[in-house]
Amino acid sequence: MTLLYALAFLSGVACFFYISADGNKKISPAQISLVITTQFVNLGYVFVSNAKTVGEGILANNLLSFDGTILPVIFLIDMLSVYKAEWPRWIRRILYMTGFAILILIWRESDGGLYFRSVELIPGKFGTTYKVETGPIIYFQYAFITITLSLMVYALIDVVYFRRKKILPVVIRTYTIMTLLLVTGYLLTLILDPTYFHMPFVYAICTWLSLYCNKTASYYDIEVIVSKINNNKSNSIHGYVAFNQNKEYLGCTEKALEIIPELQTYTAKENIETSTKDFASFFSNAIDQFTPEDNEDKFIQSSDIICKFKILTYFQDRRNKKEAYLFELTDETEHKNYLDLVEHHNEILKEEVKVQTALITSIQERVVIGLANVIDSRDDSTGGHVKRTSEIISILVDALMDNPLYECIDETLRNDIVRAAPMHDLGKLTIDNSILQKPGKLTDEEYKIMKTHSAKSAEMVLSILKDVEEKHFVDTTYNLARHHHERWDGKGYPDGLAGNDIPFEARIMAIADVYDALVSKRCYKEPMSFQLAYKTMIENMGSQFDPSLEEVFKACRPKLEEFYRNL
Repeated sequence: MTLLYALAFLSGVACFFYISADGNKKISPAQISLVITTQFVNLGYVFVSNAKTVGEGILANNLLSFDGTILPVIFLIDMLSVYKAEWPRWIRRILYMTGFAILILIWRESDGGLYFRSVELIPGKFGTTYKVETGPIIYFQYAFITITLSLMVYALIDVVYFRRKKILPVVIRTYTIMTLLLVTGYLLTLILDPTYFHMPFVYAICTWLSLYCNKTASYYDIEVIVSKINNNKSNSIHGYVAFNQNKEYLGCTEKALEIIPELQTYTAKENIETSTKDFASFFSNAIDQFTPEDNEDKFIQSSDIICKFKILTYFQDRRNKKEAYLFELTDETEHKNYLDLVEHHNEILKEEVKVQTALITSIQERVVIGLANVIDSRDDSTGGHVKRTSEIISILVDALMDNPLYECIDETLRNDIVRAAPMHDLGKLTIDNSILQKPGKLTDEEYKIMKTHSAKSAEMVLSILKDVEEKHFVDTTYNLARHHHERWDGKGYPDGLAGNDIPFEARIMAIADVYDALVSKRCYKEPMSFQLAYKTMIENMGSQFDPSLEEVFKACRPKLEEFYRNL
């Protein structure tokens, strides 16, 4: 029997070395105390079985007296630590204090008659046992053991019936076996007087069961997982939710419950792929779409809470074979609400700016139209020219947009050109009436003055549109006003530009400007027929006009002639 006791003792020693070599940084104090205390007790059984005198037996009994005092309390505390049961601290303190008080009484009175009235050693084939006549203290010990074991049973019932959703089934089963072994062992101790022989083996088995439970629970303990990933640094900002590779729910931190309260309904090892609970499909899909290279922030909304999340990976076992997923959640509600508020205000400001811009644009357009009317009223030779060229420009630009060769013309450029057309002759306001309204041919000097109107138009455009934020519109209007008298062959004015150096919008305006001059009545000529005007325009493609616009002009001929017939 001594050999068997020694094996039980060595089993506990092996337990201790396993814990030391495991590398698990979160070993509960209860587990360490359990392993150490069982060694004292089992060593006491070894000494009892080798006792030669009553004195040696009593001393050995003092060593194993941890058995019915402190050890049951440690088993209970160990269970509570794995269950994460929030029992009041005073209960634990009273149990420990009572256990130590009984232990001290046993040590003081083990040979004084209050614990053992008499002790008789019984040498046997398998080692020494002893027969005792008990004193009153031992009844206090029995009562204490009964209370402690009752609390252990209560803790087990509490978990099974009220908190089993949060505890791994394998842990519940293991602690059920351990509790039954301890209760049965102590009952046999009370019934089989004076035999304690079975207890060392019960303690050895229960110690290994406790070690197994602690180890299994640590693989699913979210706090342990987070501690390992963050290198034992505390983190109160993020919440964490863990799932294994089979998409089974492992647990979450308190912060995660604050962010997503629905996690309270999740059960340990619940498969989220088949679950219908809130956010189950979200977590499942996020895992399916996860790639280690994806570092983009994503968002999830729970009730009124908005949180940012990313997925971290870790290995669930020491062999690095079972990969698991850890969702790191950050409450972004306040920040997101602030951004939404800023965005809302920005939208309001944008809308106000849009309204004000539209108002300014409308005023500018009215001013421009007014100025154009003034020009037409002053220039008897070109009456209605500004209005007519604006319509021609619309016809030409619309045709260009329908032509796949001119993909550069979008809706913005189209609108800019149409809006800019009435401003192309603003510079004529600076030309003297004697020149502007002269019915006959201009002299060389007068023609030189007349040619300044395009540069003057550009200057006036910049002056009128200086506060307009649409730079693209200002640039288009400037180019159209300054360069609409440039020629493709470089013989135009004011800058003598040629070919593609002439801005595209000015090349279009040149066609509209000349065509209207040909088919309109002037004080010095009758209108040219549509046939002759068309022929003249085609003949000048490549010299005065951009040859690439010839096909567009041809396509617009019917609409242009219809427009002038309806005037």
